[in-house]
Amino acid sequence: MSIDRTWAGPPGKPVTTQAIDVLFKLAGRPLLEAVRRRCGLALAPIARELPTELPYVQLDVKRLDVLYLLEDGTAVDLECQRYLRKKDVRRFVMYGLRILDDEKSVRRVITVVLCGPKPVTLPPSGELGLGIPLRMLFVRLADQQAEVVLARLQDVAARGSWTEDDRLDLLFLPLMPHRRPSEIVVGEGLTLAQRLPEPWREQAIGAMLALAYNSMGEATFDRLVSMMSGLKLLQKLYEEERQKGLQEGREEGREEGREEGREEGREEGREEGREEGREEGREEGLQEGLAKGLEKGREDGQRAMLRRVLMQRFGQVPPPLEARIAAADGSALETLLEQALAAHSAGEIGAV
Repeated sequence: MSIDRTWAGPPGKPVTTQAIDVLFKLAGRPLLEAVRRRCGLALAPIARELPTELPYVQLDVKRLDVLYLLEDGTAVDLECQRYLRKKDVRRFVMYGLRILDDEKSVRRVITVVLCGPKPVTLPPSGELGLGIPLRMLFVRLADQQAEVVLARLQDVAARGSWTEDDRLDLLFLPLMPHRRPSEIVVGEGLTLAQRLPEPWREQAIGAMLALAYNSMGEATFDRLVSMMSGLKLLQKLYEEERQKGLQEGREEGREEGREEGREEGREEGREEGREEGREEGREEGLQEGLAKGLEKGREDGQRAMLRRVLMQRFGQVPPPLEARIAAADGSALETLLEQALAAHSAGEIGAV
């Protein structure tokens, strides 16, 4: 197997976390085409990809999960399972029902489950029934031994005469029963895939790695990806995804910046408003204080004048009259002063 470590994703991160998403995108269409040909499925052309994350459905995101909408309204859910358990079948059924509920353009769902060599027996394929347009198809390639297929394909590669069936056998190699360790078998298959002409080379490598990811675990998958000179195709796809992520990040950043700017503007506006309000309040308070101070000053002056008049005319200010003077406002003080000037005795003041 050729070794090329020219790219292994961003420093400090496993290859798996960087490559797996774009790898599944690369593998989806050739895998679907391979299943169509190998199983004899009559499928319409692909119209578009559908989202693979649906609400209220718990999915194992570490398994291959490809979902396409075909031109006739059929949604094809392509799954890959190393082990097939009852809960996996229930999960696929729930996924198909959710697709029918959430995707209004979907008329029916076909769930294709590619099974590794481990399951001894498979559930029967067929329609779900009860009038629900959901078909389950379980596929296992147990009729071919991986080592036998590899030996035959090595002769094919030496001659350079690849047929469609040869390419399909190579693509499905990770799902075939094998005697030797799976890492060695798939590694030899990946080496053969590099001898395919384009565009089948990248499609085969991507599909084989995607299938191997589910059947051999992340650690083995990482070693295979890191050793592949075909990893350059992942570098290209990763760069495309990185640029897409950068663009989305810029858009999100601009929107967040606008929102932060609006919030800062609102906060600054509130602060300026509070400051202006405080300033206006201080000014109004000053004016009110001045007015009250002037009024109090006038009243104090009126009281002093009234007391002088009383002392000059009557020689005293009787205590009851002093209490009235202390409590009187400006208008009452004017009235008391007029009475003091006209009265013949202090007792007449305030009696009228």
